[in-house]
Amino acid sequence: MLALSLALLTSLTPQSQSVPPPTDVPPFAIAIDQPAYTGQPVWIHAVDGPRQNIRYPFRPAAGDIGCNRLELKHNGVLLTPLPVRGPANMDGILCGSAAPQGSPTYRLPLHILYPFQSPGTYSVRLTVLAPLPGNAAVLQPEARSEWLTFTVPKATPEQHEAWIRNLLANVPEDDGHLAGDFLPSLLAAAPDPRALETFVKYLHAENPMASGMAASALEAFPQPEVLRVVAESLEEHGPSDELAYFASYHTGWTREDQSKIVHATLGYLEPTPTQTAAANQINPIHFLRSQPRLAYQS
Repeated sequence: MLALSLALLTSLTPQSQSVPPPTDVPPFAIAIDQPAYTGQPVWIHAVDGPRQNIRYPFRPAAGDIGCNRLELKHNGVLLTPLPVRGPANMDGILCGSAAPQGSPTYRLPLHILYPFQSPGTYSVRLTVLAPLPGNAAVLQPEARSEWLTFTVPKATPEQHEAWIRNLLANVPEDDGHLAGDFLPSLLAAAPDPRALETFVKYLHAENPMASGMAASALEAFPQPEVLRVVAESLEEHGPSDELAYFASYHTGWTREDQSKIVHATLGYLEPTPTQTAAANQINPIHFLRSQPRLAYQS
């Protein structure tokens, strides 16, 4: 059972997928969803082919692209994708998607695995994978695109600022576009503090995919800044499940942050079942033990 779990985890992690050599793999067409600039999101759109396995997001981890593989070259050199940030939930159907209703279909965020920090000529290729019949732990190519070449110019400071302002001014109201478009697009803005504050805000989102995507995005920001903003959010808005998870499993809190967490959490040990459960998960006693005098600070 452990061996099978490890095999499944390896097969679902984009940077460690082992794809057998292609043998008559059908081709299909892909396109860039929008003009691409440095420091901004780049989405790959599958124009045709077997697209049933392309419905992002798959799990509450921004870099998890399911049973798909994206390869990228910059000026002819093959790049290494970033590791998947945040937990990748293994529950559910292999190659299935937990995308909320209304999420844009047949597109993947190339910029999350390969941040576009340098201008130049890029080439991308998408391989759609499927479980091997009789052995679901092994994925094999079901279709593979040709290499698509495109140019990424350097964004001016004015262009970059206009993009961030426009994105933050047009936050979608539905969970599908929030989790499947807005939050992963905003990740291209890291480490902008406005993006960090927005991700922490959505740790309170009611939809678990939206809050999970926001939580996984925090790994792209400097940890001291993340801890500070999370502590401030706890103090201002109280606990949530994602905030509780983050606060419980991260270290490096300053004395001031710990004080905020303790005082904010103690006040929610009674009011509502949801926030009480989150407050109990944070466990203010843990912070009190590490800093015994915090409870007496004003």
